[in-house]
This record gives sequence, structure tokens and C-alpha cells, in this order.
Amino acid sequence: MKNQYLFIYIHIKYKGIGISEEKLPYIFDTFLDIENRLTKISEGIGLSLSNNLVKLHNGSIQVKSEINNGSEFIVKIPNNNSNSCLDTLTYEIDKHRLERIKMELSDIY
Repeated sequence: MKNQYLFIYIHIKYKGIGISEEKLPYIFDTFLDIENRLTKISEGIGLSLSNNLVKLHNGSIQVKSEINNGSEFIVKIPNNNSNSCLDTLTYEIDKHRLERIKMELSDIY
């Protein structure tokens, strides 16, 4: 089966206060408080975590934002049937289990 589309796109629109252009390069930094708010609404980990998860899948996040007009986040993830990240993790776990089994069996002899 061949994929019809190369990428999956997810659009998230937020009608909040928006992010200024000079602060956009820093929005994916962990624990960064972009706006000077009187009350703390978030801890600054959500965008960083989301960005890292998307990168794990060889994707990217594009941001469009304007002060007083909100923000739009566009997530782009390759559309493929094999999950190489999980395949590698499974291989490493299986390899570790095999080594443990070999050690346990060597005690029997």
C-alpha cells in the first residue's frame, strides 16, 4: 500500500493575545514565560514538549502569530506506516532481554 499523502498537517488556531514577532524564536524554550503576566497561567513546558514530540516523529511546527489577533500552529508530520523510532526502541529492549536470558542460562551450566 502506498501513502497518498507525504505529510499529515494539523492546524491549531488560538484566539488569544498573540505572540510578538521578536519573541517567536523563543516560544519552544522550556520554562520560558513569554508574556509579562500578573498572574502565572502556565509553566512554559507545553510548547517545548509538543515540539520535542513532533521532532521525534521527524516533523516540524510552524507558527504564525500577531499581537491581538491570536496564533496559528501548523504541525507537519511525515505520513509513513513504519515508526522507526519505536522499531529502534523495540530492538534495543529485545537486545537487552536476550543478553539477560543468555546470562541466566549460563548460570545453569
